[in-house]
Amino acid sequence: MSSPLLTDEVLIFWEGDQAAIEPALADWRAHDVTPIVLGDDAVMAILRKSFPEEYLAIYSRIRIESCRSDLARWLMLYDRGGFFADAHAGPNASSSQLDPYTALLGDHQLVLFEFVPSERHPGRSRLIAGMLMGQRGSPVIREFVDVMFEQLAEHMLAEEVTTEHVPYNIFSMTSGWRMFIHFYDTHDEIRGDVLWPMFEGAVSVNTVMGTPDEPIRLYKHYRYREPGNHWSERQQHERLFSDVEHRPH
Repeated sequence: MSSPLLTDEVLIFWEGDQAAIEPALADWRAHDVTPIVLGDDAVMAILRKSFPEEYLAIYSRIRIESCRSDLARWLMLYDRGGFFADAHAGPNASSSQLDPYTALLGDHQLVLFEFVPSERHPGRSRLIAGMLMGQRGSPVIREFVDVMFEQLAEHMLAEEVTTEHVPYNIFSMTSGWRMFIHFYDTHDEIRGDVLWPMFEGAVSVNTVMGTPDEPIRLYKHYRYREPGNHWSERQQHERLFSDVEHRPH
């Protein structure tokens, strides 16, 4: 595994015209952080290099971009290590404010962030898929990648035996809920939701309150969404997999 990340870089996944996210990229640069933008070509190269052939076949057939993005962030971290942020996120201050989190990578393979229950985010703690830190080649990251592809492979088989829409939920297959039930023991009635013992010492979970004074704002540049095109809307009527492999432009 690699050494801890350099806080002067942020990994971003984006497929398509980068003009749509240029305000976010310019914002990172203005705060002395270099955005490293990777798309489907780069992610598929990672799959070819380091993962089973069937993973590439699954990834290539996913129709909904957000689902590919869920996979891409973990694949990018596994391949490069570092700090990943969603394309709609942006910095609130200089990269040095990330140093306390960065330092955790010296002793942990993966650094996660969670919203804690509050008036703004009621209910259980919620792990954030839009901001991750990890070490290159981490077995913990690799295991979670395998889990996500297992979920997708099962659903792809279900779609292949019918022409109808087969219900699915991206949030529970590759995003926040899948993270939550993979990393947390949700049955500890005394301590609440806590890391499974197998992840203690390897994974660090840090609280995010969503306040303006924190280093990263997750939805600072959330302006590119088109009505009706959100994954939560598309999954209600659109099949997850196409019959023809997705080919990056």
